[in-house]
Amino acid sequence: MPDADNKFVQATDSLIALYRTVERTTLDLPFLSFIPMLIFFWAFLKFYFFLVVSAVLIIPVNFIILIRNLFPGRWRYRPFFLSHLYYVWLWIWRGETPTAPLIFFRPLLSVFMKAHFETRLCRLRLEILDSELSDGTRSTLLGRLDAALERWKIPRATAIVYTVVSPAIISAELV
Repeated sequence: MPDADNKFVQATDSLIALYRTVERTTLDLPFLSFIPMLIFFWAFLKFYFFLVVSAVLIIPVNFIILIRNLFPGRWRYRPFFLSHLYYVWLWIWRGETPTAPLIFFRPLLSVFMKAHFETRLCRLRLEILDSELSDGTRSTLLGRLDAALERWKIPRATAIVYTVVSPAIISAELV
């Protein structure tokens, strides 16, 4: 088996092993959890606290640093809140929506996880079909990928309920 074929087989096997590990670890998660909401509220309280503290203390602290910098040695000017604003800006710059998760629901995660695995494995299957691998390696890889795709096939009716019907009901109740 050529070296390129061997690397392709190893990469495919490690990807499938990674997906199996992720699937096994999700079984340990609770069915329903409000912890994301608590984490969000704690982060919001810290954000608001540092906003208020920085608004009150930025002038006195930086004035003391100015006086200290008149003598030999150098202190940096310290904005309290700039690192928090940087993380918010980075979050939005990377394309995240300025919303927060409130409730974790494991069956919904399972559907999204299977959909993610299925699309990535289908993409890998197309790449293998278009590659210049040997016929034996190609058939072996396609057999492994087909077995993995069968394992993580997304239930279509469940996916439609979770991704279309549930959000429609929730948005209808809010209106």
